[in-house]
Amino acid sequence: MDEIFEVLTLLQTGKLPSRPVVCMGREYWQHMQRFLRDTMLASGTISATDLDLALVTDDPLEAVRYIQENIIKPEPLREESQDVY
Repeated sequence: MDEIFEVLTLLQTGKLPSRPVVCMGREYWQHMQRFLRDTMLASGTISATDLDLALVTDDPLEAVRYIQENIIKPEPLREESQDVY
């Protein structure tokens, strides 16, 4: 659990570049979702948009689609000049 909260915090604060996060297993993650919604959101320590930082699913195809739709494509590398010295 520590690692998922660390990643979500880094994404939330912009210290980690945006990336799709998928948590597999709805039953396993339901307690975390409930805590985030009922405790943290209710007390104002996170915003409603923070609840969308990760997808929780049981469906591998949904996970793949989510990753494909939310991955940021890196910029192509610039070609280096042949003689830089």
